Amino acid sequence: MTSTNRFKKIGAMLMAVLFGAAFVLPVLVACSGDGSGNNLHTFNEYIAQSPTTWNTHNGTTDADTYIQGYTEIGLYDFTLSDDRSTYAFIDEMATGDPVNVTSEYVDRFGITQADADNTSLGKAWEITLNPDATWENGEAITAEDYVWSMERVLSPDMKNSAAATYITGDYEIYNANNYYSYGSTEEYFKITAGTQYTDEELEQMVADGVLYFSFDTPIFDTEGSFTISEHHAIESQQKFYLNGDGEDVYDLLYSAYADDANEFGYIQITEENFEDFQTNFSVLSASALGALILGALIPEWYDLLSVLRAASPVFTKITAETEYTDDALEQMVADGTLYFSFDTPIFDTEGSFTISEHHAIESQQRFYLNSDGEDVYDLLYNAYADDANEFGYIQITEENFEDFQTNFSVLSASALGALIGTISCLSSLIPPSKRPLSAMWASLRRTTTQSSSSSLQTHSASGM
Repeated sequence: MTSTNRFKKIGAMLMAVLFGAAFVLPVLVACSGDGSGNNLHTFNEYIAQSPTTWNTHNGTTDADTYIQGYTEIGLYDFTLSDDRSTYAFIDEMATGDPVNVTSEYVDRFGITQADADNTSLGKAWEITLNPDATWENGEAITAEDYVWSMERVLSPDMKNSAAATYITGDYEIYNANNYYSYGSTEEYFKITAGTQYTDEELEQMVADGVLYFSFDTPIFDTEGSFTISEHHAIESQQKFYLNGDGEDVYDLLYSAYADDANEFGYIQITEENFEDFQTNFSVLSASALGALILGALIPEWYDLLSVLRAASPVFTKITAETEYTDDALEQMVADGTLYFSFDTPIFDTEGSFTISEHHAIESQQRFYLNSDGEDVYDLLYNAYADDANEFGYIQITEENFEDFQTNFSVLSASALGALIGTISCLSSLIPPSKRPLSAMWASLRRTTTQSSSSSLQTHSASGM
């Protein structure tokens, strides 16, 4: 399968969902005879259980996804080819093939020149939307609607189960984890039923220290499911936990490792305990319960484990054309979102010197001198360099705000200042959770307004 065709399949997962006023079970109508419509036959289709949710961002059961298959449409769909020997891709919400635009985004969104040179893969794609696609009120469906939907999928407030699809794996979107994890120090994602890992991948997760287990993990992937502790407490279910020697594997693991849980209730899977968890959870996956945990015939023992994804803050440099009132700056200081780094580019152009690199140029140091002949860069560096966090950023606080303002005003008042702009242009922001994920989303919005037919641009953190 070519890279383009792979992306078509991926694109089919990005859905615009239309909800009707009422739900009707799927019905197929067939006709026979002379084609006049006489002799109609109705085929009624049923599902074994009601869906647990109508929300496509949280659908996890077979019933959920089955119904959603009738209520949503993707960018592309696939059907049998004309000769019925393979699949053929057809346009749905999209028009034409995706266009690989990776080379246009080098040094942005984590895309490197090497990514652009590798023409067999792509990390940024442009998809033109079907100009005939409308909502039921006749309004056109645009790239802006897709952006809005993706922001909701990854909302740090909603914590949707579908977010995991775009935070890690083949469909990972650049900066999605930071957006989803805003306000959290770390997130644990349960391994969903059907996910396959090789022994080497599991070993690597153990080596990386990101594989965990909690006795409060839901035993199934559905919302509101029993945790494994709650399920084990049901006397009639305890038979599923017995190994070949009649020992209860839950009790074995609880007695051995419950005290090792961290403040969030998670136990790290290490080289020392890996085999113990594998052996005991294999009892569950081999039981009748195992088929329910996975929802298939061959469950995996690690379906009850979770993967840790640590959140890293995103610092967005204030651009030269941005203006803030004193009140706005004071509010950012109060919110704890205003920062400075000596590694901040001094200009807004790609490849610009950082302020440290620029100051190191002897001919440029005259711009840093205040009226007393003191070098304001040296004053700030000596006072605050040791306050930088692990990412190299110094928080602007009520205590140091005036110091930074006074010293950076020397730069903004010099000939260099005409290029830099205001004091705030050397600062960076940690955007609040309701801001877009990154400049990627601004790019999507601009595309919507600048083209006659809306386009959707997707920037992935991994090759498609």
